[in-house]
Amino acid sequence: VADEAQRVKNTGAEVTNSFSNLNSKKLWLLTGTPVENSKSDMITLLTLSNKTGANDSFKDKSEDFIRSFTRKYLLRRTKEDVLDDMPKVNIVESLIDLSPEQLNTYSNLIENHKRSKEKKMNPLQLFNLLRKTCDYDEKTKSSSKAEEIIKIVENVQKKGDKVVIFSYTLEPLKIIKELLPSSVKVEVLTGEVDLEKREEIKTNFQVKGTIDVLLATAQVAGTGATFTKANHVIFFNEWWNPALNAQARDRIVRIGQEKECFVYKFYTKDTVEERLKELLENKKELFQEIVEKLKEPKFVNEIIDI
Repeated sequence: VADEAQRVKNTGAEVTNSFSNLNSKKLWLLTGTPVENSKSDMITLLTLSNKTGANDSFKDKSEDFIRSFTRKYLLRRTKEDVLDDMPKVNIVESLIDLSPEQLNTYSNLIENHKRSKEKKMNPLQLFNLLRKTCDYDEKTKSSSKAEEIIKIVENVQKKGDKVVIFSYTLEPLKIIKELLPSSVKVEVLTGEVDLEKREEIKTNFQVKGTIDVLLATAQVAGTGATFTKANHVIFFNEWWNPALNAQARDRIVRIGQEKECFVYKFYTKDTVEERLKELLENKKELFQEIVEKLKEPKFVNEIIDI
């Protein structure tokens, strides 16, 4: 039984090759994200069992074929299947301006890259610098996102609700902590925190309720934790992978949640974040095409007929 099976989705990875050498009469792959980046993710999972007949040639097949083939091997349960009435989830997406300091740094990065006569940095390096500037200006720590988030936290506090703020990098969390008033009880959950302290923070937030705002990196707190004491989720930034973002969100939007939930996302105008948003939407559509469509009546009937 392989839990979090998406970790063996890459055919060239050492962990995947090692896993494929295990001998088993029966194999269960457990994952909430069978498709993260492309249909190849699902194909790799299918080929890990030599009983499905899936192989590398499937990469040339259509999404319809992959979906129809997968239905024989897939057991899926969603929150909606378990609970008749899941709390409402409100997605609040905001397109905001960069602060003057951020805009100046952002513009300079692009201009310097264009004018440079020396070897230019590779596109990914430039993209990462631009994207970091969308979060905050490295020199001044100015951040239009942080300003908006503080306003949301103030409103949440007035309602007596709790909030979890996710970031994939550390600096935005540090900026938020500095801006929060001392009256707010806040903890930071990142890879810098040792395992014992992490469990203490989780308990204080979820069981004892002594924390108002939890600042967390999605890599550490985005899976395997429950934070249903909060009903507000704020993404300072999002990862390339919508499935990982959804996993982080579902630490709050999950079984045990009794309140209406609010998920806040920010994108800065006229920046690479708008392109990233488009990329995330395309990946969501791929997941819906291969996995979500299996819930449609015609595909359910196909499964029943097997």
